[in-house]
Amino acid sequence: MRVRSLLLLSFLALAGAACSMTTMVANNMTGTMDNMKKAFFAESSTKHALAAGPAMLMMLDGFIEAAPENVELLQRAAEMNCAFAQTFLDDTDREYAQAMYAKGLKFAKRAVAVEEPELAKALEAGDEKRVKELLDKTDEDFAPIAFWTGICWGGLINSAMEADLATGLPMVERLVARSEAIQPHYFFYAAHIFHAMFYAGRSAMLGGDLEKGRSHFEKAIEASGGNFLLWKVMFARTYAVNKQDADFFIRQLQEVLDAPTEDPPDRVLANQAARDKAEELLGRVKDFFPDYKVDSGADFEEEPLESLDLD
Repeated sequence: MRVRSLLLLSFLALAGAACSMTTMVANNMTGTMDNMKKAFFAESSTKHALAAGPAMLMMLDGFIEAAPENVELLQRAAEMNCAFAQTFLDDTDREYAQAMYAKGLKFAKRAVAVEEPELAKALEAGDEKRVKELLDKTDEDFAPIAFWTGICWGGLINSAMEADLATGLPMVERLVARSEAIQPHYFFYAAHIFHAMFYAGRSAMLGGDLEKGRSHFEKAIEASGGNFLLWKVMFARTYAVNKQDADFFIRQLQEVLDAPTEDPPDRVLANQAARDKAEELLGRVKDFFPDYKVDSGADFEEEPLESLDLD
């Protein structure tokens, strides 16, 4: 019996050591994940990135399983899941996009809970006044967590289209606004795109304002150097379509296709996705602008494709 007890204790000690080693390895994977993220965003084939993305996200899930309170891993998981949904799924697979946004939001909220537990409680309670009070105390290091919590949450609201989720929109606005206040350049000035979509993507009855939306699109495009092409695609498909300005729609998308192809490494994948989308949208002008007379000299061809859901 004594030998068996010693063997059991030895086994438990080894198991505990193995768990500690796994956690230690996971806690040191942030640099590796950053390198993987760089490689992913530098990929020039959107088809390859779409196929490879889920495996990379599952690997990140495994690291978080081993180190569940590692804020850096949680923030990167929120970013990667929601960026994947935005880049590849929003217009093609709403159900898949919803699942990725929900997963990203789960990781983002866990990061908030570790870094700012009182803020996490206020967000869950929907206490807007308390959320603002606590957000105002956060510093620049919190900007990525605030941003991706807001973006994942907003993406989930948009993809799910459920009224009960929409009640979280004031929290989304608070989170993105705080991120913009403390780190306005974050993710290619994407806070402006959030505001642009908020205003240009809805009717005046629901708080929309096309020209305010246009102003934010222009600020994001100018501030990011004009060579983060996804912003121009979003400008065309949101502002131009809702304003019913076909010429502007075509001009913006043609600028994307005419842009130099020597992209900075951190913009290669996003810009290639933008080019793919611009080419698709230019083939669907009549879907968005039924009365538009296509110029016979235009350098794009219309093809009858499935209608894009702009909601």
